[in-house]
Amino acid sequence: MRKSGNKGLILLVAVVSGLFIFQSCLKDKFDFDKLSTDATWAPSLAVPVAHGILNVYDIVSDFDSTGLINFDDEGLVYLEYDKKVASLRGADLIDVPDQTFNYVFAGSNADPFSGGSTNMVSQTLSSFDVNDQERLDSIVFKGSTKLIIDVSSTFLHEGTLVISFPELKKNGTSYSKTVNINTTSGGFVYHGEYIDLDGYSLDLSNLGIDTNKVLINYDLTLYDSGSNTINPSNYTLISTSFSNIEFKAMYGYIGYRELDMPMDSLHIDMFDNEFDGAIYFRNPQFKIYTNNSYGLPIKFGFTTLESYSTIYETNIDVVGTDIPMAGTNPQLLAYPTLNQVGESKLDSITLDGNNSNIDQVVSNFPKYIYFAVDAAANFDDTYTNSNFALDTSHFDVDINVQLPLWGNARYFRLADTVDADMHEVVDSNEIIDQLIFRMISLNGMPFEAAIQGYFVDSLYNVIDSLITTDDQYIIESGVIDSETDRVDQATGTTMKISDFIYPAERIAKLQDVRYVIFRSRAYTTNWANSQNIKIYSDYTIQLKLGLRIDAEISTSDNLDF
Repeated sequence: MRKSGNKGLILLVAVVSGLFIFQSCLKDKFDFDKLSTDATWAPSLAVPVAHGILNVYDIVSDFDSTGLINFDDEGLVYLEYDKKVASLRGADLIDVPDQTFNYVFAGSNADPFSGGSTNMVSQTLSSFDVNDQERLDSIVFKGSTKLIIDVSSTFLHEGTLVISFPELKKNGTSYSKTVNINTTSGGFVYHGEYIDLDGYSLDLSNLGIDTNKVLINYDLTLYDSGSNTINPSNYTLISTSFSNIEFKAMYGYIGYRELDMPMDSLHIDMFDNEFDGAIYFRNPQFKIYTNNSYGLPIKFGFTTLESYSTIYETNIDVVGTDIPMAGTNPQLLAYPTLNQVGESKLDSITLDGNNSNIDQVVSNFPKYIYFAVDAAANFDDTYTNSNFALDTSHFDVDINVQLPLWGNARYFRLADTVDADMHEVVDSNEIIDQLIFRMISLNGMPFEAAIQGYFVDSLYNVIDSLITTDDQYIIESGVIDSETDRVDQATGTTMKISDFIYPAERIAKLQDVRYVIFRSRAYTTNWANSQNIKIYSDYTIQLKLGLRIDAEISTSDNLDF
């Protein structure tokens, strides 16, 4: 049996608690050894049991714990469900492969020593490898990018090697590294790893005339060790690598990319359980939000957009003229230009009863909205150098379902089950003539409600009920003002006083009770004529529960306290 947390019903749970309160009072407050042996005492004890004020948030959260409770400018309450359909970050979308550049200074190309040294200089223009169709003109590195330098030299001379990247700059200063060849043995080996590239920008345009090109300068100076000769077969081998490349920004043509997004679902918690009745929501809305901060064109469309009701075990496709569907009418997203780097372009689509079947979908009480999306960037293969992507760039698609508390409902049920072992109550029933429970409701909401409690055993077989009269309505509807269409919380609230009598002979039946199941049903005002009511954020219900115990005690009785 499901246990829930309905706050409105919790006040009635106190009815059962009152049975125990009375017995405890008798034990704690009176010394029966001092009573006359022939006296008869007939007390009547009245105590408040519970008092609470329920607002819209209390009531709604009882049967829906996941939806966001919100309200518009007029205070009309609505339930809101959100789900991120897709979210692709630049750092995850674009992978830059490791880069390795090799160069050799051969002894056969060296000039003779002059003044005790000789110098060899070279500039190379190497290709910057990409994974696909990218044509990059620049990339800004993050700090995790690593530069690795490996050098081996067989020259029998010491020397100095300077490796510089004239187009790898930060604050206008080019990046360079110096390696000292500090042996004349001919077996010099060096390995160095550097993680100091954060914020450096590498221009790959070859001074604006190309893409995917890297300029590297090598400068080797050898110092005569005394032989005054250079063996033409000797060499210095240089390997320079960029590894674990991560970017802060990337500019150029980023290429065609398919953006894979797996199927997911939006859970509408309100429709988890079966309704014994009917609920009509007026003007439900389904919204699709897009947010693109990539500097490249993206199109997207749904491949799946359908609802599923566990109550009716049926699927209904969400259809509408404005829904972007892959293959038929994908949506082309706006995107920031090079002058808007770091900005986002937002767009939204609202589906309602005028342009979609959302009314039909909601009336089917869908527990889930299933969706899957296809998207592509640079989808028309048009070459342009105006693309950009930041590591923080994102393409987001979010869906939002709004259910306004505006409409009508009939025979809408809520239920709650609580533990209630009645052994001790039954053991004391010989002194109890009757229990009288009084419920006072002050209702500022446009619905009326009836509540019943069932006493059940460990197998949930019903033993008795709390209320035996036909009139179970303990909450009367607030009065809706015809001009404002609202329940005025000062003048439109209604009071209902309900008394429930539980005589001693009924208490004796509760020996095997282990649980109490409370059930309520509610009707919106004038539901029979399909009057649509609105629930506003200031609406409240005030409930007060009191208990009166009538008892007769004779000291000649053999009482077990």
